[in-house]
Amino acid sequence: MSRHHRYTPIALMGLALLLTSTACATRPTPSEGDGSATNPDAPAVSSDAPSSSPDTVTESADEPTSAEIEAAKEASGLADLEATVEAIAPPAKEIPPPPTEGVMLALDEGGFKLADVQTGSIKDLPFEAESDRVHQVVTQALGEPTETGDTPECPAGPLTISTWPNGLSLNTVDDKFVGWSVRSNPESETLTTIGGVGLGTALSDLEAVYEVEVFDSSLGVEFTVGQMSGLLSSKEADGVITNLWAGTNCIFR
Repeated sequence: MSRHHRYTPIALMGLALLLTSTACATRPTPSEGDGSATNPDAPAVSSDAPSSSPDTVTESADEPTSAEIEAAKEASGLADLEATVEAIAPPAKEIPPPPTEGVMLALDEGGFKLADVQTGSIKDLPFEAESDRVHQVVTQALGEPTETGDTPECPAGPLTISTWPNGLSLNTVDDKFVGWSVRSNPESETLTTIGGVGLGTALSDLEAVYEVEVFDSSLGVEFTVGQMSGLLSSKEADGVITNLWAGTNCIFR
């Protein structure tokens, strides 16, 4: 089985420097027959003569020229090595933008509450607020609703109802937010009050926090907590909330 070696960018650059140094060290020196050595018969140059023009830049004999460095790179494969280093070097990590402020939508007997998960501040989104504004806030928190439609035959009067995938319905009348409801849904348990009351909450837990009225109705085992109402799976302590609503709703009794 062949073994593949993975070189880090630092190691490859070190190798590149080593190859460059080797190319410089092996630069040929002047020989006697190439005319570059000192000729004893040549006339002596006066020390008073200028060594070069003021506009001429001379290169040190101890340093290779840029052309010689490039030639050495080509001869040794260093140019290809540098291209490989550039290709495999990890890109600079992008710094992600700071997280946006998270807002949790909470159910409330008087409408909704908006809880800032970073600061802990809570704002009311009450009944009778402008429906467009409430719809916008809920959409930002939960995404687009699955449907919106008019229900003119409701016992409480005509309502426009928008429904979200998690079971939440928002009810409006004359451009005003007037009510909400939560029906049983796999995601509906994520919708709760600030105190944690929602679908799936047991009657015993509800009674530990609130004064609860439980009674039989045409809808089933119904309960009220302040201005909120709902249905329970049973009157027993382990009976859980299956439906929850507040404000004006389309309920046929």
